[in-house]
Amino acid sequence: MTKRFEGALTALVDSFFNDTLKKGTCVGCAVGNIVAHAQGSKVYKDENRIGGLSCDINNYAWSKLFMTSGGEQMVSQFRHEYGEELIASTGYSIQELARVEYAFETNTRIDFGSYHKHTKAEQMEDQYRGLMAVVEILCNIEGYNADETKEYKKLFEYVEK
Repeated sequence: MTKRFEGALTALVDSFFNDTLKKGTCVGCAVGNIVAHAQGSKVYKDENRIGGLSCDINNYAWSKLFMTSGGEQMVSQFRHEYGEELIASTGYSIQELARVEYAFETNTRIDFGSYHKHTKAEQMEDQYRGLMAVVEILCNIEGYNADETKEYKKLFEYVEK
């Protein structure tokens, strides 16, 4: 397992089970959590912030380079040096993390602003669906086969309470 893949999985597992993974907020989406982890930081709950999440670093600067909204991915034509540094710290390229971003955002349906309208179980199921798409992309990037991909997906299994 590569260091970048291990870091990404660790960040995603932690964020999924710690309730700091949220669609529609650059701080707490899949890429936001991967970037924070790569910087030695983490995303944490902060009810005073948009999306209810915060980070000790500006982990959302990557979104100046690309973002997904309404099922469409927008890529900036402008350079953003700090955003590029954050992405580079993960070991992934801009194009690779753009794929991760798109997979998560388009395979989840509940935006952080609508979480209050859904049960915790519905939120977990929605995020799980997005994470399975992300794991597929990450495994594809690493060149892992279907059996290896299945094993990594098991890290996200949970029991509804």
